[in-house]
Amino acid sequence: MTIDQKHFSFFLPKLEKYQSIYDVKGYASYDNCYIFEPVTINFTCKTAIALKAIKAQIYVKHPGHASRIEKRELILDSNNIFVTTIIPDCIGTITYYAKLSINGKQYTSETYKITVAPQKPEPWINGPIYKQVDKHLWVGNSQAAYRGTELGFDCILNLIEHGNFAFPSNQYKFIPLRDWGNNPIADESIIEAIDWLNFQIEKERRILINCRAGIGRSGSVAVAYIFAKNKQLNYHQAVHIARHGDDNMIEGKENIYPHMQLKESLEALYPDSLRPSSTKIKSIEFEDYAINKRINLKANKKLLVRAHLSFEGPVEPFVFLHCNTNENKAPQDIRMTKICDTHYQAELSSIPPGEYWLTLRASNYLSVNPWYDPETWAGGNIDIIVKA
Repeated sequence: MTIDQKHFSFFLPKLEKYQSIYDVKGYASYDNCYIFEPVTINFTCKTAIALKAIKAQIYVKHPGHASRIEKRELILDSNNIFVTTIIPDCIGTITYYAKLSINGKQYTSETYKITVAPQKPEPWINGPIYKQVDKHLWVGNSQAAYRGTELGFDCILNLIEHGNFAFPSNQYKFIPLRDWGNNPIADESIIEAIDWLNFQIEKERRILINCRAGIGRSGSVAVAYIFAKNKQLNYHQAVHIARHGDDNMIEGKENIYPHMQLKESLEALYPDSLRPSSTKIKSIEFEDYAINKRINLKANKKLLVRAHLSFEGPVEPFVFLHCNTNENKAPQDIRMTKICDTHYQAELSSIPPGEYWLTLRASNYLSVNPWYDPETWAGGNIDIIVKA
C-alpha cells in the first residue's frame, strides 16, 4: 500500500461519518388528538451535510386502513426542522416514521405513535369545506388544504398558526396567523398575502386560502384581496361580496368573519379616491307602533310593520325585522323592503298562536358576525299576543 493509500484509508471512516445522517428524531404537536384535527410533525437530525440537500419524506399509517400508508414530503422550515402537517381521518392509533435520503443512502427514523380520539361533530370539521369568493379564489378549512391537490387546486395559501403543509414551494405559501377574531392581522402579513395572490392569479391559477376552520383568518385575507382589487368598493361591500358572491355566478362563503381592525388596516393600506366612504347608521325606529307596546292579534292574521332608517353614506344599509318567540324557537330575521327614501316595511302573515316580540335592526352586512360586526337596533321592542 502506498503512502497516499494509507493516508486515504486513515481518513475514510471520518469522511463517511461526515457524509452521513445521525440521530433522526421525530415529535408531533400532539401525542393525543381528536379526529380531523391538524397535527404538525417535526423531524430533526445530526449531520454535517447541508440540510437543503437532504430529501425527507414521512410515512404515515392510519388506523382502520391496514394497507394504507400515506407518503408526504417533509419541508425544511426556517428553523432547520423538517416539518409537515397531517389530518387524522380515523379513530385509533397512527404510526409514522421518516426517511432521509442523500447520495443514494437512506436513513430511517424509529416509528412514533399518535392516539386519535373521537370528537363531537362540528360543521367545519366534517370533511373538506371550501367556497368560491372570487374568479380564482376559494376559502376553506384545513381539511380542504390537506386534500388540495385532489380537489383540483393549483396553489395553497395556508394561514394556520401551527400547521405547515408540505407542498411545492412555488405553489404553496405559509403565513402563520394567530387564531380568534380578536387578534388583528399585521399589515405586513396582509401585504405579503395579497402580493403572493396577485402573482398566482396573473398565471390564472386556482387558489385555496385556508385556515383551521375557513372562517376568520382565511376569510379576512379573502376580504383584503377583494378590497385591494376593487377600488370602487368600500370595506362593507368587500365583506358582502366575500360572503354572498357577486353577479358572476360566484356563491361566496356566508360564514366569513373578519378579524378585528381589518377595516382600519385596509383603508390605510389601499386608499383610493374612487372608493366610497363607509355608511354610518344613526338610528332605526318603528313608524306605527310605540316601543314596548303590546298588540293583540288573531291567529293567521297579517301584520304590517314599517320602519324609518336614518343613515349617512352612499351605500344603503340592510334593514331587518327581528321576530322572537317565548316558545324556545329560533329567532327569525325578515329582511324589510324599501318603499321610499328611508322607509321600509315587512309583512308577517299566518302567525300561529303564541307570544312574540319584534324589534328592528340595521347593518352594513346582509349576514353578520355576532361578535365583531356593528349593528344598530331599535331602542326597544313590540310585544305580540296571538290568540286562536
